Amino acid sequence: MFAGGWTLTDAEQVCADDALPAEDVFDVLGELVLKSLIAADPNLTGATRYGMLETLRAYAAEQLRAAGERETLGRRHFDHFLKLAEDAHERRESTGLNTELETTLAHQDNIRAGLSFARRADPGGMLRFASAVEPLWLAGNITEGRHWLAEALSIAPERAQGRVRALNSSAGLAILQQDHQTAHRVIDESLALANEQLDRRGEAWAWFWLGFLELNGDPPKPDAARRAVEMHKQVGDRVGIGRSLVFLGGSLTQQPETMTAGQDALRRAVATAQQLEDEWGEGFARVFLGWAEITLGNHELATAHLTHVVATPALGPVRGTAIEGLARLSLKRDPRRAARLVGACASVRESGGGVPPPWLKRRGEAVRAEAEQALGPREAEHAWHEGRRMSTEQAIAYALQQRPAATAR
Repeated sequence: MFAGGWTLTDAEQVCADDALPAEDVFDVLGELVLKSLIAADPNLTGATRYGMLETLRAYAAEQLRAAGERETLGRRHFDHFLKLAEDAHERRESTGLNTELETTLAHQDNIRAGLSFARRADPGGMLRFASAVEPLWLAGNITEGRHWLAEALSIAPERAQGRVRALNSSAGLAILQQDHQTAHRVIDESLALANEQLDRRGEAWAWFWLGFLELNGDPPKPDAARRAVEMHKQVGDRVGIGRSLVFLGGSLTQQPETMTAGQDALRRAVATAQQLEDEWGEGFARVFLGWAEITLGNHELATAHLTHVVATPALGPVRGTAIEGLARLSLKRDPRRAARLVGACASVRESGGGVPPPWLKRRGEAVRAEAEQALGPREAEHAWHEGRRMSTEQAIAYALQQRPAATAR
């Protein structure tokens, strides 16, 4: 029934019944391990994870189907992983904690299996599930997340529970791919539905993503993010306040006359995120703080912010923007490394499904052009392709190899 592995708790919740009490599941798993029918891996955050060869899994699935139990276990499997996802979502919304990302990534095959089951058996549940696992999509599965959310929104009832949340998630992923038309459409629908349902928290999050949309404009605007901050204050949502400050500060730091105000908003965002242990919010704020420090000539501070971002998996393709900042910092001392880092940035963005806004794209093009001036066209192109061929893991490791202390231009 499981896809890609499971833990003891998963097996107890999904497989236990009158014939197999939950307290006996551990012994049964142990017997299957001894018979080499399943494998045990104790390396996931201290919890043993079990797996099965695909050929055995296919055979077991056929036996379940023949016994007429596949639908029953499919429902239990879906209900279990939906509950895990929604419980984690509630913790994130109330505290910012995102400590389950590693577990979510380990369960991504079970998440896909659950979504596939719900597609035909529970469209409303599919909608809730697809939005509850938003961190999985943001961490580098943007295109896939958009697919699941779009399908769920199309087949779930128009007033299904969680529709506002799903619309907001869909908007955020669309913006990360610069699909502004879709983002505007789903945000408008979210705002209308949130107002109809008196869902002030959902409305505040719609304004949050509208703030992100304005940040991705050319030039960026701070108006929606400023309103999002105030709306989250009204509903007492500290996570929303901190994250809205990120987009407000990010917009303000793009203009010299509002740079100081933008840095202040970003520092408040970092402080709030640290209190709430919100890795995504803190990392996103540090992206803009790093680039602001580059502009102001504070290169050690810029390096500290940007390397923090690169080492934060929750940010997915957004880490490419930090790698591009490190490329800018490397230009004078090591233009070949700078060109490689610009190529690595492109690799991280593409593999995660991210597309930069026009003003950010121009920054990368400027770094590449300066590297070409220093190295010559052929050598710069070769270095860029070396970075472009890196996997995400290789690009992250390369970016973190050394901290560029040289001055940027």
